Amino acid sequence: MGFLAAKSKAWVVPVYIDGTFAAFPRGAKIFKCHRVKVFYGKPFVPAEDSALMAREDVYQAISERIMTELKDLKKNIHPG
Repeated sequence: MGFLAAKSKAWVVPVYIDGTFAAFPRGAKIFKCHRVKVFYGKPFVPAEDSALMAREDVYQAISERIMTELKDLKKNIHPG
């Protein structure tokens, strides 16, 4: 993930999808009627973040930033 984001110099948009496990539980053969919501975080360009690009493990750093953004997005939706 970090490699693709760094090499493509593309925008990364964190997206959290809520309700997927209720709509399609593990082991289910059909979908259940349940609301699924999609939440978008603030887009960013990893290649423009000089602190990320200066690190020796740049791809890992970008992946960690993306995962942190997703965790923050989820925490804002499901506080506690």
